[in-house]
Amino acid sequence: MASKLCDYCKSATATLFCRVDSAFLCSNCDSKIHATNKLASRHARVWLCEVCEQAPAHFTCKADAAALCVTCDHDIHSANPLARRHERVPITPVRQLGSCRQAQRGR
Repeated sequence: MASKLCDYCKSATATLFCRVDSAFLCSNCDSKIHATNKLASRHARVWLCEVCEQAPAHFTCKADAAALCVTCDHDIHSANPLARRHERVPITPVRQLGSCRQAQRGR
């Protein structure tokens, strides 16, 4: 399955999902769109799932060090008893590009 393209430029690979705009965005377009004013800069954004690269991430699996969408989280963590014991935490949306870049470096 191919990576999801940015809804704005239609050419770069999307890396973030803006919940308010319901848009998949690349880093460049996210920066342009959400730097336009203070209101836009407060939009909650989340990373895309690292497995399917098609849906917003909802959980981080600490054992796998991966951000996962609901479907991939279920598929992976229902595969066997060991995987079911992995600690998973809900994703906290980021609101500023600086926070996004800082979080990405920590992944």
